[in-house]
Amino acid sequence: MPTYPGNFLVKQDDTDGILAKFLSPARLELSPGINFKPNAHWNFFFAPASYKLIYVADQDIANLGIHGTQLVDENDPSRGYEKAFHQVGARFVAGYTNKFLNDRMTYTSRFDLFSNYLNNPQNMDVLWQNDLGWQLWKGLSLNFLLEGFYDHDILVQTKRHTETEPGVLGRQTSWTQ
Repeated sequence: MPTYPGNFLVKQDDTDGILAKFLSPARLELSPGINFKPNAHWNFFFAPASYKLIYVADQDIANLGIHGTQLVDENDPSRGYEKAFHQVGARFVAGYTNKFLNDRMTYTSRFDLFSNYLNNPQNMDVLWQNDLGWQLWKGLSLNFLLEGFYDHDILVQTKRHTETEPGVLGRQTSWTQ
């Protein structure tokens, strides 16, 4: 489903432009590395040479420049943005999982760090996922998910204003890193 400004699935007014579509963006990661499991609950993964690709299939969405992609030509912004953002770096993942209350409740946490060697390696991309599940009946469970994400290459919407700029679809928004 398309996503519009403000994280809505439908247009709020006629000037809203689409921010996301299927595979716009898509993320692919390849990380060969070493996985260490000291016990049944913990695991640690390290990949010193990882590849991460952010691909924006729709050129109009790529031209918003909000998914980390770069301008095709720095001297001519009217040429738009590239569709792909390639990153090579190191990845570290720590994971924890456990069962409680006679195996009816499960907790899983995953903390993922990625450093891009090619662009500001001191800035880490962080992904922290938490899942608390409760088995209500056999085959039916209730899960609470919490996810935190930070990537300094991705722009974040800070405010919305109504003026439209040439070459930008829909309502222009202010973005910052």
